[in-house]
Amino acid sequence: MKNKLSSALSLLAGAGLMAMTSFSSQAAYIVSDNVVTGDEMAGIQVSAYIDDVLFETFTWQAINTVPGTSGNEYDDAEELSGGVSGTGWSLEQEGFTLGECSPCTPEGATIYGAWSFFQEGANINKLVISTVSTSGDLLAVFDNETAGPVLDTLGSGTGRGFFLLPGSDFKVAASYNDQVEGELFSSLTLEFASNAGFSFWADTDLVEKVSAPHVFSLLGLALAFSAFARRKRQA
Repeated sequence: MKNKLSSALSLLAGAGLMAMTSFSSQAAYIVSDNVVTGDEMAGIQVSAYIDDVLFETFTWQAINTVPGTSGNEYDDAEELSGGVSGTGWSLEQEGFTLGECSPCTPEGATIYGAWSFFQEGANINKLVISTVSTSGDLLAVFDNETAGPVLDTLGSGTGRGFFLLPGSDFKVAASYNDQVEGELFSSLTLEFASNAGFSFWADTDLVEKVSAPHVFSLLGLALAFSAFARRKRQA
């Protein structure tokens, strides 16, 4: 029980200090959901370019918000989707954005959580996915975790950077921009050959803006609990 209380206090204090640090420089955030599906990103914007000239921009919409009923969480989540449709092109995402495969072998794999870009005669060669505010104070961010120690900024958990899925004959150059904090970014730029169509993984999380009073309350609560725990130990 004592270990659990100590762990809880440490986490609370850490969260308060982390939020305070973030607030001192910019807006403070906490991760409200690190298991995101395509339908939950409604409100983000996707801009299409031809030879670095803006072609058109569309706002992401939920396509299907009703999960499957098979009992397999990955199969059921594949029913949850969102996307945009432009003039001769579209970008859609289905299932958990973290992505998964079963079995994870080059042949015969079932791919979950893919983003799929299609175009027919549009000559798009660059996409900018900007995860602007989705609903109120919520913000969708890309979790660009790289190889090495697991990064858990703001409680984001395991992430996955851009990964081009098998089956594409084109190279895609991906770059993350507009850093929110740590490995979390609010913009992903993809550059590729004209007329290309491809699928990829790119993990997203939902973060929530935290107001200053909430941040100070969280920190104050953490410090009060810490003081209480010290007095108990000294008694």
